[in-house]
Amino acid sequence: MDGLAVARPDLVRAIIASEWLTADAIDSNLGQVTLRPHQTDAVKRLRAMLKQNGGALLCDDVGLGKTYVALATAREYSRPIVVGPASLRAMWTSAASRAAVPIDFMSMEALSRGTRPERSYGFIIVDEAHHFRTPSTTRFETLTGMVARTKVLLLTATPLHNSRRDISTLLSLFLGATAATLPDSEIARHVVRRNETGEAGDIPITRGPERLAIMDNASALRIVLALPSPVPPQGRAVGCCDGGAYAGSTVGLKRCSAARGSSAPTRQDRCRSQCSRVGPAANPSRGQGLDVL
Repeated sequence: MDGLAVARPDLVRAIIASEWLTADAIDSNLGQVTLRPHQTDAVKRLRAMLKQNGGALLCDDVGLGKTYVALATAREYSRPIVVGPASLRAMWTSAASRAAVPIDFMSMEALSRGTRPERSYGFIIVDEAHHFRTPSTTRFETLTGMVARTKVLLLTATPLHNSRRDISTLLSLFLGATAATLPDSEIARHVVRRNETGEAGDIPITRGPERLAIMDNASALRIVLALPSPVPPQGRAVGCCDGGAYAGSTVGLKRCSAARGSSAPTRQDRCRSQCSRVGPAANPSRGQGLDVL
């Protein structure tokens, strides 16, 4: 046929692979920041999840640069906002300036008071997202209203605290009630997680209860007997006498009872020993030693 030529199969495969790999290429330059390969890979995966499901959960280990991954993901959306602890406002403002990605910031403490932003946003980043793992809180309810019909990226290094339900609750912010019914294989499709080396990691899981060996009664008794006597409040006087230990008149009488005839030293014995180290009696009318702390 005129105008057509037969190409080698290996050449065709190379052309197809090149087109596919560069179709969603991620620019590693982010303002003054240069993204590392594991970060550009995360951005590419997150973009696909956001387009398909309207949200994603990034739970890379600490130190892998989740902040700049989130900003690189946000740069293709208009009017992004970051929701996070008030203590992280300065960090996000500085990072956004370096990345040349303008953002607004709203504290999760404001959400806990039921406060919502006055304007709408095209993209929402939720930092320290594990703080929203309890659906009965005001902050969760407020955030739910914010993310309705808005793409949301959740960031946390610790998505699971108490049970698997923690992750399901986070995913429900963009998946709704369906998140509670998803098996682990489906949950993994909405999560990007890498370990400290940048390699892909599994979603966190909870282990079942473990039986712990308890010590024998004799060991427990020795530990209890070795506990020191209670320390009186600072500035209060504690005195000792043959009848036992007691606090001064402003504290009230506290007698120490101990099993007589025991081979182990009683609290009375320890009390007398302490009195002998304190020095002369501070209250001559009673003849007891007085130690003011």
